[in-house]
Amino acid sequence: MQRNIFCTIAAIAAISVYAGNGHDHGKEVPATNPRPHQRFVENKGQLPPKVKYRAEFGTASMFAESGGITWSMLQADAGDRVHDVFHADAAEKAAFKLNGHAWRMRFVDANGAPVITAFDRSTTYLNYFVGNDPTKWAGNVGVFGEVKYQDVWMGIDLRFHSDKGSFKYDVLLDAGADVSQVRFNYEGLDALALDAEGRLALRTSVSELLEMAPVAWYADGGKEPVGCSFTLKDGTVGFAFAAGTNTQRPIVIDPVLIASTLSGTGDIGTTQNYGHSATYDDQENIYTGARCFGQGYPATVGAFDVTFGGGFGVDMVVSKLNPDGSALLFATYLGGGSSEYPHSMVVTAAGELSVFGSTESSDYPVTPGAVQTTFGGGLEDVVVTKLTSDGSALVGSTYLGGAADDGRNYITNNYDDRFRGRDHLRCIREPAFGHMHIGRRLPDYRRGLSTHIHGWHAGWSSIELEQRSERTELVNAYRINR
Repeated sequence: MQRNIFCTIAAIAAISVYAGNGHDHGKEVPATNPRPHQRFVENKGQLPPKVKYRAEFGTASMFAESGGITWSMLQADAGDRVHDVFHADAAEKAAFKLNGHAWRMRFVDANGAPVITAFDRSTTYLNYFVGNDPTKWAGNVGVFGEVKYQDVWMGIDLRFHSDKGSFKYDVLLDAGADVSQVRFNYEGLDALALDAEGRLALRTSVSELLEMAPVAWYADGGKEPVGCSFTLKDGTVGFAFAAGTNTQRPIVIDPVLIASTLSGTGDIGTTQNYGHSATYDDQENIYTGARCFGQGYPATVGAFDVTFGGGFGVDMVVSKLNPDGSALLFATYLGGGSSEYPHSMVVTAAGELSVFGSTESSDYPVTPGAVQTTFGGGLEDVVVTKLTSDGSALVGSTYLGGAADDGRNYITNNYDDRFRGRDHLRCIREPAFGHMHIGRRLPDYRRGLSTHIHGWHAGWSSIELEQRSERTELVNAYRINR
């Protein structure tokens, strides 16, 4: 399973499945009009090529593809368990496992290449620097309120969106469209059945999802009701209208999908990504540094599990908000194949954010000409990354570490002491200098690449870095006794 960012453990009380007519879907909202429930993230290379958009809700992720939708869901208490495991001992981490389930909803006998368009773009954008392959980095990634598939079947569109926090998809039936064309084949479910009340039950290994019997009405007037029901044959789901339905009029079909594991509140990137640091700039904008865990595109369908160190980890996410915290301006994800933690941040006078953290990954994103482009060894290394003022590109990024463990406190008394305390990052703001000064326990870091500075008992080191246009250079490294 390819790992991607999954920050949101907050969920939605109910996910509605809605179908509307194909005539009036609303105009695209200008980018200057952000709305609170935009959650469809475009793929600009940070996801597998087949994925067009991704949405997150609760412990589930939806991946929109040309021929259907892929879903991946983790167990209901995944957020709490991920939080707790990072405070566990080695044996507990070794035994850690998250259960999940993936399935696909395929469009049967459909247009294999529908035009897919996103609308209602937010002013918020995302940036992804995950892994050491620059071709998979992406900046200025758009977040949208809805995604529309045009002519999936003749005269029938699909639209995916959210309404008041509820996730929905619409089957948009033009006048004269044949509803029997609409067919979905499910792959990977444990069971799929219709009950006596006409509800559709989708059973997975971590949850049962229930689609209530659909409600339908004509869409060209005052919601005049239309009889409608699910059909299920050989694992393929469709809809049927009651006898006498005038299919020369546009019709809305509106079942509701209920999942007990998708209860709670929240929206993309706003809840249960655990905070580690914060700072501000000269304009009083707010910057936060947090960690969030990953759930990626499922390579296969059915039940799966995720183990600690077996493709599971957390990444850093740094976010910029306006001075009163009412608007998220951007969020940038930094990480590799294992786990990263932000410790300190500072913003230069030019608005460039520098992040000081630690990583357990051998593929953390680094830039050409960096002081140290490879993982030094041990359990973790220090990393320093500087972003452009809009967070969409790396100015410089480097490892700092040797063969032993670097960057964490090992005398801890309180929650997350290992990530905070004496560590700090400071930038000299005068344009003539532009250096960063780092004070941190680096027990095995070497001056240049040959001279050993100090060992475990020697204390603290201070590394002075100079951020230049496309690289981070080591200016000086010297020992400070405690």
